Amino acid sequence: MALVGNLPTEQAYMSAAVPSAQWIDESELNQGMADLIFVARKKQAEALSLLTHISAQGAIVIEGIHADEKALALWNLLRNDTRTGVTFDLYTYGILFFNHQLHKQHYIINF
Repeated sequence: MALVGNLPTEQAYMSAAVPSAQWIDESELNQGMADLIFVARKKQAEALSLLTHISAQGAIVIEGIHADEKALALWNLLRNDTRTGVTFDLYTYGILFFNHQLHKQHYIINF
């Protein structure tokens, strides 16, 4: 799993859920692939370049997809990218999956 930006709460939750998870930072990500990447709101501009570092069965979670017009435009670009599959818009977070065995579909979750 990789963290791009400062996400201590998200890292704590995921570490509690998957104690065996090994975390790397964004500098180590450039050397390989990850199954799960968390992207902090302040690092959203890097999200497009991260698509090349996610495994075929992986996912990217992006913080603050509705924070402003620029963030929403980036989210729409990412979810429409041919490399992404199923996506979830949770308003505060966006989740992109890359498993192409599933039909590409976009879900908006209201809660």
